[in-house]
Amino acid sequence: MINWNKIVVFGAGKIGRSFIGQLFSRSGYEVVFIDVFKPVIDELNLKNQYKVIIKSETEETLLITNVRGVLAGDEDKVIDEVSSAGILAVSIGQKGLSAAKPPIAKGDRYSIRRSFKFRNFGSFNESKRFCRSVTFTSF
Repeated sequence: MINWNKIVVFGAGKIGRSFIGQLFSRSGYEVVFIDVFKPVIDELNLKNQYKVIIKSETEETLLITNVRGVLAGDEDKVIDEVSSAGILAVSIGQKGLSAAKPPIAKGDRYSIRRSFKFRNFGSFNESKRFCRSVTFTSF
């Protein structure tokens, strides 16, 4: 069954966590990150939250909650998450994209006749500019 209040984000890096993850978490969505970096996935699952610090004239710390992670190598879990998610986002580099395609296709095949709507959250340069003002603290 599809959970329309759940987003699966491929990539738990700067853009994935500081932009996409925080945007959807603060909007009430369950956020599931898929990533190859086990320490980040372990911390997400241990604490189910992380902090984002926005650096500008005044520093602001956001606590991002209702998050968890799945290791990208665990294909069965990744397919389960993809097949039950209402929204899918991809925030990974070009080299990682080829590895993400098979579980996305398999997960979509197991879902109930729907197609994902991908959203472009801005150009790469806009994302880089945003991420320069954001830092992460420990989980």
